[in-house]
Amino acid sequence: MIPPRIAFPKAKEYLAKAVALEETASGRVGLAAMKFFYDWDWNGVESDVKRALKLDVSQALPHDIYAKLLMALGRFDEGLMQAQEAVK
Repeated sequence: MIPPRIAFPKAKEYLAKAVALEETASGRVGLAAMKFFYDWDWNGVESDVKRALKLDVSQALPHDIYAKLLMALGRFDEGLMQAQEAVK
């Protein structure tokens, strides 16, 4: 087990390197998750999630993270739509 203050920055560093080598939806959503759960960088989350969805709209996780963000921001109708997309 690694403390979050050590693990999250390392994970974010490795995800950024991976995305720089080959941009994928999974890499982008990984960065979004780091920004959501550790940095609380809402603009960064939205940017990475939107990019992930452009790369592959069929993945559930970008929709799920986006739904969580939108609901945290009080944008419940949009969040519900994203949650429904994640289930599809």
